[in-house]
Amino acid sequence: MEYWYCIYTKPKHEQPVAWKLKQLLGLQVLNPKIKTKKYVKSRIVEVEEELFPSYIFSRLDPYKHTHTVKYTRGVRSFVGDSSGNPYIVDD
Repeated sequence: MEYWYCIYTKPKHEQPVAWKLKQLLGLQVLNPKIKTKKYVKSRIVEVEEELFPSYIFSRLDPYKHTHTVKYTRGVRSFVGDSSGNPYIVDD
């Protein structure tokens, strides 16, 4: 049974990890972004940033994919309890 899980990534590695999980493993991945305006080099620029920096969401079967996702380059861990069990995120 597939559920949504939250994955904690290294800083600025959200997009490469999401790509690897989508393209190489065929998982459904959610990496929400938001457009904001920032002051850069004396002017205001519109930039697209992650809504949740260092976090992405993926729908996966924990028995098949937990080990592979955990050891994907750029992934720190699953968000879960102290014993290493990942929390399920509601739809």
